[in-house]
Amino acid sequence: MSTTRPKVVQLALEKPPWHEEMEASLLEALKSTADLQEITTAAEASKLFNGNAKPVVLAIDQALSEKKHDRLRAEAVNFVKNGGTIIFGCHFPSFVTPPNIDKLFSAFSLPWQMSEYNRTEFNVNGAMEQINTSGLVPRYSQKAVQLKKVPRSDAVYLPDASSYTQSMVFPAAPIADLTLTPAAFGASGQGKVGYLGDVNAEAATTHVVLAMCGLSG
Repeated sequence: MSTTRPKVVQLALEKPPWHEEMEASLLEALKSTADLQEITTAAEASKLFNGNAKPVVLAIDQALSEKKHDRLRAEAVNFVKNGGTIIFGCHFPSFVTPPNIDKLFSAFSLPWQMSEYNRTEFNVNGAMEQINTSGLVPRYSQKAVQLKKVPRSDAVYLPDASSYTQSMVFPAAPIADLTLTPAAFGASGQGKVGYLGDVNAEAATTHVVLAMCGLSG
């Protein structure tokens, strides 16, 4: 008796040429637990967003935040509001601009905004309500574009009083704002929106993506 595997669609409208190499571990993990497909054109993406199926969409780049994709972004918002899930990660935090990311999250009726960019250690947030965090690495260091104005229940990881900036150039400094998060997952209408600010494809981040996809972390 066959079982249907979960479906994950990689939305790659502006995929950098190094994607497969940099995200090899993540792609392998997704392929081992789900039916992973890829969409590389706006026409294909529009068809998905306007269809009846609701696979998890992993947006690996900044395309949906750009003005040239205003119409597609509106379709993506409707997709989520009607029960879909979109996760923004991989190369997204490296290439999205502050005005565009704030506009993007606002379109999904989320208060999230871009904030600090540094490396420090983050802990799993016990108050996270949107995903199962049991399979996540409890604490790990990541260089990430962090978000502010994220409700505590939507923050997957948070720094604590023992978190200090980690740099080979600048001296360590305590993290001043312990509410900033490198990973968020929240409700938008009937659906969900995820964000991963990790810019270096840390191994532990793969578990976060899987958890956001509803797969084993």
